[in-house]
Formats: sequence, structure tokens, C-alpha cells
Amino acid sequence: MATSERELVLQRELPFPRELIWKAMTVPEHVNRWWGPDGFRNENVAMDFRVGGAWTFDMVGPDGARYPNRSVYKEITPPSRLVYEHGDGARVWFEASIVLEETAGGTLITLRQLYDSQAARDEVVEKYGAIEGGKQHLAKLDNYLREHGGLAAGTGTQLALYGHPFSSYTQKVLIALYENGTPFEFRCLGPDTPQHAAEWQRRWPLNKFPLLVDGERDLAESSIIIEYLQIVHPGPVRLLPADATAALDVRFMDRFFDLHVMTPMQHAVGGALTGVTAKREEALAYAAGKLEMAYAWLERHLAGKGWAAGAEFSLADCAAAPSLFYADWTHPISASYPVLRAYRARLLARPSFARAVEEARQFRHLFPLGAPQRD
Repeated sequence: MATSERELVLQRELPFPRELIWKAMTVPEHVNRWWGPDGFRNENVAMDFRVGGAWTFDMVGPDGARYPNRSVYKEITPPSRLVYEHGDGARVWFEASIVLEETAGGTLITLRQLYDSQAARDEVVEKYGAIEGGKQHLAKLDNYLREHGGLAAGTGTQLALYGHPFSSYTQKVLIALYENGTPFEFRCLGPDTPQHAAEWQRRWPLNKFPLLVDGERDLAESSIIIEYLQIVHPGPVRLLPADATAALDVRFMDRFFDLHVMTPMQHAVGGALTGVTAKREEALAYAAGKLEMAYAWLERHLAGKGWAAGAEFSLADCAAAPSLFYADWTHPISASYPVLRAYRARLLARPSFARAVEEARQFRHLFPLGAPQRD
């Protein structure tokens, strides 16, 4: 069978230099803002842009249906050619190539998808509207470039986050960054990185982390950092709703997890860190009482909800994930709270939090109450 019978080819000329188009197609903070047909958005984004690396995301349709996507890069030739295999993680659907050619008027983009058979190609055309979707896809790229001509998203500077992977509040911000594939430099605070500690203390003498640095702007407090990211460095996953009333619900749940789950857990940890048995036991008993009340309230509140504040993952879930993760280590969530236990399991399965948990695994010996052999 001729290759042309198995191919789907789309072209569009855009009035932009190919270096700019290449950047829009390969930098996570840009590609995730326009990639996909009209009405679709991308969530759970992770991009490892190198040959052999994978780009994974869930494409969410206008009706809320989710479509897992996984691409593995086979060839990267900046700024002219990109080749990758694309599928859903279970199987490969097609091999795709993107070629950028300079023209007198800008750049000609050629998208090719090569399928195993003509029948497979025809199915995506007839069943999924691949041709019209591809045209919408390129039109969205055109519009994005017209709106962001210099592609200087936000302040145009490299973000830096000071914190520690095992820190619950650091994890809260990491989840937000990972959700949107936001580029940043992580500056770990520990005995092996004294240069980071000195700069962190200079910028924030209260010695609390995390601390986000965006150019000359320093931002402390995890909730403020996440809201700032949405305003200045937005991505495909909106962590705070545009509707003001819905946003209040999200903020309330964010405060609930910080104040009524995270704080009692940290009280127990503080008691254990004293090394005094009596203080350890007293702090743990206090935390257990507070956490039990929080668990009971959450069991009722979460009934019928996918996430903390409703159907969409939000700032509240960024707070919930590390809160419940460590709280369950401190005072286990009993079987009498099945809804809460199921919610904690969903959080652990979320790729952004799963990544944060894995990155912190090597530090579990630091948990003063003793880390269980699970999670």
C-alpha cells in the first residue's frame, strides 16, 4: 500500500518566523495553551522534550470527556523538524511529523500523520473529524502567536522555587506547577546546598518555605503563590474558577486543609521533634482529636464530589494532597471514612502529586513519627 493512502497531511502558512513557531510548539508553557481542537483543553501535562522522552496529557472535551494522550519523541531537529509516535499509552495510533519551512511570507507548517492502514486513517477522519480538528488546531496556533507575538509569557523570566521535596507546603506548590507544565528551577534547601539557603534567607528573613522568585518579585505563602501563577503564568489547568462565588468555595477548602488538616499534623510532628516522650504523646493526642473532627466533616462534604470543591481539580486539591498524605501517617484515616479514603487515593493517583511523592521518597526517614511502608 502506498504511503499516501495511509497518511493525513495538513498545511498552513503563518506570518511568523519558524524559530517562534518552534518555540510555541516545544515549550510547555506555550504549547499547552493552544494545542488541540476548539473547545478542548489539556490537563495532567508532563513534557520531557528530548529524543526518547514522553509528552503526556489528558485532553478534556467540551462535554468533560477525557482522552489520554502520550507522545514519544523520535526526532528533534530545531527549528525545522519534529517526529513522534502518538497514542493513548496503551497503543500507538500513528507516527506524526511536523516540518517548518521558511517562506517569503513567514513559515509553512506541514503536519503529517502516518497510520498502519488506510482503514485506520479513514476511521479518525470519519469518526473523530481529524481533518477539521487539525485545521482548528493550526488556527489556534495562529491566534496564539498573534496574541503573544514575542512569546514572553508572564514576566518572561525563569521562575525559581525555594523549598524541600519532603515539605508539605512545597509539595502544594509543586503540584500546581506540574499540573500546568510550568517551567521553573527548583532550588532545594538542605545541607548540601548552602548557597540556596543564603539567598533564600536574604529574600525571606522569616525563614519559611516555599518561596517563589519571579525576576525581582518574591512570593511567600503557598496559596498566594498558586494564585499568582494563575494570574501571571497561566496554563491549561485553571486552579481557581473565574466565577467569584465558585472561587470562594475553592479558597475555603484550601484554608480548611491548611488549617484543620495540615496544622494538626504539623503540631504532632513538632511534638515528636522535641525528643521528649511526654510532649510527643501529648501533641499526638491533640492532633488525633483535631484530625478526627476534620475527617468526619470531610466524609460528609466530599460525598458525591470528584474533587474537593466539585468536579474540577483546583487549588483546594493542591492543598488537600500533601495534607491528607501526611495526616494519614499521623492519625490513620479509618475504614469508617470510605469517601475520604477514596479521595486520598485519587489524589495519590493524580500524576502531578504522584510525581511530587516520588521525588520526596528518599527523604521518608526524616518523618519523626515514622513513615509507614505504603504510599
